[in-house]
Amino acid sequence: MDQAHIGYTYWQQPARQRMPEIKYLPADSIKPPTDESDTTSLTAVHLIPKNSKGNIFYEQDTYVAIDAAHYTKAVNANGITWKILPDHGRTGSAITPFPVTAVVQKPTVNSPQLQYEFYTYNADTFRLNAYFSPTLNFHNTETGLQYAVAIDDDEPQIVSLNKEDNNNTGIWNRWVGNNIIIKTTSHKIKKPGKHIIKYWM
Repeated sequence: MDQAHIGYTYWQQPARQRMPEIKYLPADSIKPPTDESDTTSLTAVHLIPKNSKGNIFYEQDTYVAIDAAHYTKAVNANGITWKILPDHGRTGSAITPFPVTAVVQKPTVNSPQLQYEFYTYNADTFRLNAYFSPTLNFHNTETGLQYAVAIDDDEPQIVSLNKEDNNNTGIWNRWVGNNIIIKTTSHKIKKPGKHIIKYWM
């Protein structure tokens, strides 16, 4: 295979400085854009009450983006607390329950959880992508580490975080190469307006 390389062999190269050629276009050659499509963003920001406080999120152009550490409410219970891990992860700070040796918790109203308040401008089915730092299925169980997630008062969905790691080095290599494990759940919003994402350990 032929290859072409461009480079310098010492600091004083090139021998002569040369300005790139500049070409000017006549002023009357500029034409206004012909695309008359509406470029206004769809947003639910106007649905947020003016007296709202804390971390609140809203849909814009069919998306809602939330950093894990920016929860609206943290429920600490049964000796378990949520702690922020600064600058841990691919997109910013992470959050995790402590102690790491805590026993499995059943997702209930009063069990350890994080809540994220958000507003939508429509009602529809949507996908929730949860981002996790890579972790091994170190107990080598069929379920691996698990979390539960629900919207509003829906039944919590229990999701395995890393059960695929069992004797599968290919998937572990991909998780580490991307510095992320992404898990996706499907949910249905019944009406526009305020909603709560509930995340349980």
